[in-house]
Amino acid sequence: TTSGVNTDPTETTTTDGNKFSLGDVNGNGVINAIDATLVLQHSANVGAKLEDILTEEQQKYADVNEDGVVDSKDATQILMYSAAEGAGEKYEFVKKDKSEIIDAEPTAPIIL
Repeated sequence: TTSGVNTDPTETTTTDGNKFSLGDVNGNGVINAIDATLVLQHSANVGAKLEDILTEEQQKYADVNEDGVVDSKDATQILMYSAAEGAGEKYEFVKKDKSEIIDAEPTAPIIL
């Protein structure tokens, strides 16, 4: 089965054999600035309590550091990946050490 043409970068469509990869938020097979932009839009919308633009599946691929939060840290790593790939170099997403993750108060300031 195949799907139609995807004109909305936030909508995921796949064909048989097409596999999503970590960092490929829009599922088009390329990890680039568009994916990072989607991550930033998601983060801003969630912070402002607006409608979320990413599906749960997209959020799994957007959380490149696997810390359970899709935020600017993920977007930065996606941009680093894209830049390294453009320069012909390899870049591996840096995973967050799960022991470092702590629950913050909902009113705590966000520190980037």
